[in-house]
Amino acid sequence: MKKSLCIALFAFFCTQIFAQSWRESTSDQTLASSTGRKGFFIAPIVEYSDLSNQWNTSVGGGLAFVAGDFVIGG
Repeated sequence: MKKSLCIALFAFFCTQIFAQSWRESTSDQTLASSTGRKGFFIAPIVEYSDLSNQWNTSVGGGLAFVAGDFVIGG
């Protein structure tokens, strides 16, 4: 069981090494270049904290509009 788990994890992490290599032909090469992308970004947010020795959780979300290098959201 341990050997098969190690092999599965090794195979998973090896595939992550090449996750971005297939998109090398696009113009997204530097942080300063313009991407020309437009759209929305939506993400869930889950937080937890230990405030005054009492564990609390917070669940919410975020939304942003992306236009090239410009992002506005909350």
